[in-house]
Amino acid sequence: MSYSRLSPKQIQISMLFLFTIFIIFCFLVLSPRVSYSVCADATVGSINGKSFKQGAIVKVNNREIVIKISFDKFATHYRICENPAFTGTDWKSLPGERPAMEVKYTLSEGSGQKTVYFQAMRNGTEANVVKLQFDLT
Repeated sequence: MSYSRLSPKQIQISMLFLFTIFIIFCFLVLSPRVSYSVCADATVGSINGKSFKQGAIVKVNNREIVIKISFDKFATHYRICENPAFTGTDWKSLPGERPAMEVKYTLSEGSGQKTVYFQAMRNGTEANVVKLQFDLT
């Protein structure tokens, strides 16, 4: 039996390929991901349990809203507010690994368009900010 040896160039290419696969794996598996939907019950008003895409404006008639958020199982904290810089907003711990949770949030006073910003985190790694828009009547 004869075995052919890999050249140093072939070894470099193989190592680069494996390293690339490892980086992609780390990004897909270890980075926190968040999806979201807004749901309502009788106390919330006009959302009626329907989900919406980011960028859509949801009409509400009550400052008290319930946002149903699905987390990547590795998310450990979240924060939510109407300030895009999250100034003065503390991270809140998630109660264990859950596929989803409901976050109660009170919109600021006054009618009109409100933008709520949501962000998840896993052990210091922050996910992208999710922007939710509401029209309070």
